[in-house]
Amino acid sequence: MDNPESIPELQGLDTPDAYTGALAVSYLLRRTGSKVRAQAANGFRAPSLSERFAELETSQGRLRIGNPLLRPERTLTLDLGLEQSLLDSRVRLGGTYFYNRLQETIVSTRLLQQTNAKGGLSRGLEIFVQTAPARGLDLNAGYTFTNGDFIPPFDILRFDNTVSPGGVSRAMDGLPALHWSAGFNYRRSR
Repeated sequence: MDNPESIPELQGLDTPDAYTGALAVSYLLRRTGSKVRAQAANGFRAPSLSERFAELETSQGRLRIGNPLLRPERTLTLDLGLEQSLLDSRVRLGGTYFYNRLQETIVSTRLLQQTNAKGGLSRGLEIFVQTAPARGLDLNAGYTFTNGDFIPPFDILRFDNTVSPGGVSRAMDGLPALHWSAGFNYRRSR
């Protein structure tokens, strides 16, 4: 690998291969109109160019805030679901349990520099109902419960002027635990 000579940390840097994959299965019980499904996957997100090589112009000169040695973000996700059709498929009910583990993430430190950090965890339940009560009209409603935690890499000053210690798992601010949705589609014939 030919690395740029302007960044000595990259000379001879070993870049390991990344393997990702997903496995999904589903089974339809035609007689009852039930569908059971499961999925497992792992993934990664490579650091962006700005996360690796960004610079900031300061009064003392250029400050590199990018980190050329960043490792990719890595994730693991699992979900299990069940769907049921009723009334000649005019009504569908379903639910899914999900589990997402962010094994490693890329975060900005207080000085805007990029670093790798322990990730977080989200798990929860999604439930939906869909119905077609009249020709051309579809109604749907959904509910999601999410329990999310993350591990900040450093102390964080919270909005209430308390300090949340770094390296300790805590609830994710800004992620609603409960989410409701409803919608409709109406189609007219020509």
